[in-house]
Amino acid sequence: MKMVQTEEPTTTTESITEDEAALYDRQIRLWGLEAQNRLRNSSVLLVGLSGAGAEIAKNLMLAGLKSLTLMDHNNVSEGDRDAQFLAPVDTIGQNRAEASRLRTEQLNPMVHVIVDTDALESKDADFFEKFNLVCLVNQSYEQIERVNEICRKFNIKMCAAGVYGWFGYGFSDLLEHEFIDEVKMLAPSNSTEVHVLDGKGDGPEAKKRKVDEEETAMIKHTIDFSSWSDAMNVDWSRKTTLGKAKRSLTPAYFVIRSLLEAQKLGDKATSPEVISKAWKDEVERCKLVLEEQKCKPEDFMKFISGELGPVCAIIGGVVAQEVIK
Repeated sequence: MKMVQTEEPTTTTESITEDEAALYDRQIRLWGLEAQNRLRNSSVLLVGLSGAGAEIAKNLMLAGLKSLTLMDHNNVSEGDRDAQFLAPVDTIGQNRAEASRLRTEQLNPMVHVIVDTDALESKDADFFEKFNLVCLVNQSYEQIERVNEICRKFNIKMCAAGVYGWFGYGFSDLLEHEFIDEVKMLAPSNSTEVHVLDGKGDGPEAKKRKVDEEETAMIKHTIDFSSWSDAMNVDWSRKTTLGKAKRSLTPAYFVIRSLLEAQKLGDKATSPEVISKAWKDEVERCKLVLEEQKCKPEDFMKFISGELGPVCAIIGGVVAQEVIK
């Protein structure tokens, strides 16, 4: 029988309290009161309490959100002992989100923790409207694509992450991001003549040098993020992208891409033959030479099982930082 927490994150805006200001003092010094107040009024949905999911939950709780919804329909397994530190070892067989609740709340009692034990597939589009950001961990390619389309429809930011043994990935679709860049510009017309003295007074030895004064300009930039589908289906065969693919595509990209493709086959997702074919197809799609690849299936197949704690920590830290930003 499923246990579903019926609470929902509220959407009211509140100012930071004195207790919170004292608790988050160091963070406020780092990114300012306004940024901390935005965090304080944010509701985040985290789907997938795997090892990487636990790392993300930890970092978000310490940052100081308004509410964090933990969603997972899976039960705690023996494999979770390796990296999932939020679920105690004596909770094996219990729902993973429910088992992670107590330790998550203890990280920061000021953050409201909500638990949902439903499967992601059962949630319709309206469910996601109440969140400011959705983070999916170790979910299937199809579900990430579906949720990303919903989030874009409702103007909700989204992140995705996954860990496969020694390999991991992080994806961010923050829709549109605006930032201001401070640029120093020279103003030659306002040059100032400076006398450089050698210690003997303003005599013949004194040197004169012209120094250009600097003006600071604040330039606003806007970045449009790619959707999950666009990011995962770039046409690397075009002349404009082929050179970039050869220079910047890490070998791990093909590993992750092949694993995501293999997941579509369900029970056959862990088959070496299926993964090898998916890897080969992706390398060929990118118009790269198979023999030149540094990380082939026979090399990485032994390193993709389970979740490695340090990899979870790295992926969880990077993705959580994107959420906070």
